[in-house]
Amino acid sequence: MIRRYSLDGVHEQAEDAVNRIQALQELRLEYQELFSRDRSRKNLSEMVDYFISTPISSIKQAQESTGLGSFVTIQGYIQKLEVLGIVQEVTGKARGRIYRADEVLRVLER
Repeated sequence: MIRRYSLDGVHEQAEDAVNRIQALQELRLEYQELFSRDRSRKNLSEMVDYFISTPISSIKQAQESTGLGSFVTIQGYIQKLEVLGIVQEVTGKARGRIYRADEVLRVLER
C-alpha cells in the first residue's frame, strides 16, 4: 500500500514536470516567432533560453552567464525582449536593474 502511494506520487511529479517542460517549450516557440525577422534572432533566442532557465536576472548576470557580448550588447538584447513583452524591468532604477520573465515564472509556479 505505501509503495503504491509513493509510486503514484512519483508518477504525478513526473507528469507535472513533463507538462511544465512542454509549456516552456511552447512559450519559447511563441517568443522566437516574435523576433523571427530580427537580424539578432539567434542571440535573442539564446537570451530567451537564459530567461527560461533564470527568469529573474540583471544585465550583468545575463552577460556573465551567456557570454553573448558586452554589458551594452546584452542590455540591447534585453531591451528588445522588454519591448516584445518577454521581460519586464522590476526595480524602477537607472542602475542595477533587475528583469523578470513573468510568463516563465507563471509556468514554473503552476
